[in-house]
Amino acid sequence: MKRLFVLLFIVFGCLFINPAYAAKDETNSFSIAYFKDASGQASFNEVETSATFTPFEGILSKGYDTKAVYWLKVLIPPGKPGTQPWILRLQPSWHDNIRLYDPREQGSHFRQTGDHFPWSLSEFPSLSHAFVLEKTNTPRDVYIRIQSVHSYQINVELLSQIEAERAEWHRMLLLSLYLSVMTLVWFWAIINFWSTRDPLLGYFATTQLTAILYSLLAFGVARALLDKFITDSILDKAHSAIIIFYTFAAMQFNKLLLDNAGMKRWISIPVNLISFLPIVSLCLYLFGHITNALSINSICLMSFPIVTIIAVWTGIEKSKTDRSIFPLWILRLYFTISLFIGLLGALPLLNIMKATSISSQIFLFHGPLLITLIGIFLVFRSRNLLREQKRSLAIANTVAEQEKKKRVEQRRFMTMLNHEIKIPLGILKLLVAGQSIQSKAERQIDTIVALLERCLLDDQLRDQNRKLKNTLFDPADIVRKLIHNFNSPERFLFNLESSTCLKNDQEICEILASNILDNAVKYSPEGSTIEVSLKDISIDEKMYICLRIKNQIGRAGAPDPNRVFEKYYRAEAARSLPGTGLGLYLVQSFAISLGGHVSYHSSSHEVEFSLCIPH
Repeated sequence: MKRLFVLLFIVFGCLFINPAYAAKDETNSFSIAYFKDASGQASFNEVETSATFTPFEGILSKGYDTKAVYWLKVLIPPGKPGTQPWILRLQPSWHDNIRLYDPREQGSHFRQTGDHFPWSLSEFPSLSHAFVLEKTNTPRDVYIRIQSVHSYQINVELLSQIEAERAEWHRMLLLSLYLSVMTLVWFWAIINFWSTRDPLLGYFATTQLTAILYSLLAFGVARALLDKFITDSILDKAHSAIIIFYTFAAMQFNKLLLDNAGMKRWISIPVNLISFLPIVSLCLYLFGHITNALSINSICLMSFPIVTIIAVWTGIEKSKTDRSIFPLWILRLYFTISLFIGLLGALPLLNIMKATSISSQIFLFHGPLLITLIGIFLVFRSRNLLREQKRSLAIANTVAEQEKKKRVEQRRFMTMLNHEIKIPLGILKLLVAGQSIQSKAERQIDTIVALLERCLLDDQLRDQNRKLKNTLFDPADIVRKLIHNFNSPERFLFNLESSTCLKNDQEICEILASNILDNAVKYSPEGSTIEVSLKDISIDEKMYICLRIKNQIGRAGAPDPNRVFEKYYRAEAARSLPGTGLGLYLVQSFAISLGGHVSYHSSSHEVEFSLCIPH
């Protein structure tokens, strides 16, 4: 990217070096004068005989004038007849209708060129406008009539044919390099915007595209390339339109920079107003008032840099500067250079300042300036991203460390709570032995113990470092043992259809079976039968041992099938019964960790749970 910047600035610098000036000594008698035809109706004979011409040197600058026509009287020095002719070249290339009257030719005959004249019919192939003049032994005057909707900036050069050819090749080569680099950067911006969706890159890509189109049209490249496909008048109208679009796109890009830097409200109002003035120009253009549209556009080019330079030096909130994508000094440097470009380009267009060879091409510099700014933006963005990544990593490490400490403290607390409560509860259980309240007290104590155990299980489930213990055991023995430990084992109808041993975490499997059996006992009608079965089944060509438990629906009702395994979920009617809402949640979570699954089905009078663990 840095090499592209260097190459672009070298090419841009060379565009201002015109080798044709080396031939000035050979045309030292070459002189020019102008006459303004305010009515635009004067004929060649009237101009030749009665018009008063005013001599000038350099570039003639007369601004925008919708009705006037300018005549030039050019003194052509003598030369040796029959040798290479003179090439009379006129720049810039945006003038619409240019006629050359040579008194040597009979009557009022004229030759024609300009933006409304086919490039292929030009007397001399040039990105500018040119006429071929035969050399004569004596000096003579020729007259040029220029009419344009654009600003009248007229630079006339008289060159030998070989000098003109060298100048054209020099200009074509450098413009080709310039446009190639600008196009490569535009493609790069589109690709980066597509991947990052960064608004700044999107605005830059739009501005870069309009800058490329402006360069193609303003410097005659499009006219030479598209001569056979698009009429010259359409290209000329496109040129006027793209000038307005380029101005609008550049203003919106600059406004985005100021908004990002924290532009204050008092200065944002004039910035916003001026940034949308090109829309007024566009409306005038659409209604056919092209000269007025371009004149207002030039006023925007002059006034917007003045307002933005005030904004960037006095209208930025210091508190928001740190969040800007650019340091403030870079923005100030950028807008200062933009002010120089805007004034040097716009003032001659409005006839406020005399035009120079640089002022007619100064807007080319805006492209390299934007590319440099975007390059700086990418450097700062990469640094900021790296800084943010380091900060995020440090925050994540801190949070992880705090979470680890929290988990350790929580585990210690739960272990202590389990130890400290179980001992007095065991003593209470011994004290009530033989008393009438024994069974009720024992059930309450068992409920508290189950609560603590489930809280510990939930803690273990969230512990990612817990490893499974694979041991070989008989699941039927576990189910029989659990059924025997209930107060009413006679309620269970156990149907064993599997004699397969299971190799898995026996402790977890026992907890799962205990929770799902306890759930059936707690929420079925007292004294009702609970059907329990254990059998082998095949699911997707994989063998499982499934524990199925079916019970009638008690007074708590059937749970919501969409929330039955949700943590802490309990049906409204079940909240009057002891419980935590952790049992079925733990069953599902641990079943998944063992590679199995649990399912729930209900009918109008009974519910069924199936716990399947792979062999």
